[in-house]
Amino acid sequence: MEVLHARGSTLVRWEAGLRFLPFENMLIRTDLSVEELRRRLSEQVGEPRGLKILAGRPQPYLGRFEKDRFCVWRDFSYRNSFKPIIRGKLMDVGSGSYVHLVIRPRIAVLIFMLVWFGGVAWAEVSIMVEAVSHGTGLVELIANSGPFLLIPLAFALFGYLLMMGGFKWEARKTVKFFSDLFEPYRVDHFGIPSPKDPA
Repeated sequence: MEVLHARGSTLVRWEAGLRFLPFENMLIRTDLSVEELRRRLSEQVGEPRGLKILAGRPQPYLGRFEKDRFCVWRDFSYRNSFKPIIRGKLMDVGSGSYVHLVIRPRIAVLIFMLVWFGGVAWAEVSIMVEAVSHGTGLVELIANSGPFLLIPLAFALFGYLLMMGGFKWEARKTVKFFSDLFEPYRVDHFGIPSPKDPA
């Protein structure tokens, strides 16, 4: 495990990454200046718009800038509730720049999935408590109610795969896009973002 302090951000390198969670937390190290990074971002990120009528050449990302921070998302025509939000921070390190990116689903989606998994857990516990309250042992419970116990687990697995499939599919494209855009000489992946990170 490696701890990196970079201009106000504290990042803990985690070799396993976040492959089983709907997050990407990465640091791109590049020889480009912050001014050049801003220029490249401005060419690829357009203003959010409600109606896309009479729009010119579409830019691949939409979003907002605020000094050295930005919040963007990929612009595409099909619907994906789990599409990633990308929050970034540009950091001047003298001989180049760092770009700290945190990629995650929308907060509303994360809250919905927490409610989903909470409901599944409540259903599973309710089935077990009901059985135990009638004097049913664990072995007998599994033997008699196996299919019913599997139903909540199946819902949990379905929700997890739906979330991860929709998120990771787009996150991989986003990671490649920004890696190509910023011409990095090194890219590090870290653990779950801290409250100080640009998420």
